[in-house]
Amino acid sequence: MSDSASELVSSKEGGLIQSAIQYIINKLQSAWRFYNRLSPEIAFRSDNERDLKAAIRTYRNYQSILDGTPQTDAQLNFSLREKAARRKLAWSSGNLWQWFKLSLARWTTYHGESPWRLGFVSSAIISVFSLLYPYYGLIERTENGETHRIAYDTSTSIWSTLEKSLHFSLTSFIYPGYGEIQPIGVAEYLAITETLLGAIVVALLVFVLGRRAAH
Repeated sequence: MSDSASELVSSKEGGLIQSAIQYIINKLQSAWRFYNRLSPEIAFRSDNERDLKAAIRTYRNYQSILDGTPQTDAQLNFSLREKAARRKLAWSSGNLWQWFKLSLARWTTYHGESPWRLGFVSSAIISVFSLLYPYYGLIERTENGETHRIAYDTSTSIWSTLEKSLHFSLTSFIYPGYGEIQPIGVAEYLAITETLLGAIVVALLVFVLGRRAAH
């Protein structure tokens, strides 16, 4: 092969490589512009089902483009936007069960990405149950074996009642088993429910932390 032919082949190969690199750069720049244009919570401004389906396809395409690149944060944001668009689509199409699942995942763990939201959820559960326990029934056993009821009444300070109820709610949320303060009546079922919710929150926390570590 002559020198001119070799130079022509090298030039074509170089041009193809340059074109491929430029194509990838253009796609990444386009994805980055799209990434900066919308908030993850907005996802897509239209409630039209056709537009939402198009938005979901677009977000998935951008995730595919960014797959395997260092732009993990951008890929994550597109994933969150896709889920937000799917949630809006489920609401628009009347699929309330799908909408509920996506909404629950959003508010509890932000689709498996936020342990802080689980902290807020835990605080809310503990606070709500601590307000309910004195209404439905708690008893406290003293060192001499006597018992007295923890309830909303004028014989005890409301702050003392809430403090003891909050302590019981916190321990019930973390682990089963009762100490000096025990539930009675309906409060027993509340305590069981809170313990189950606590176990679910701990399982979700492990899942979220593991997911974040995998990123």
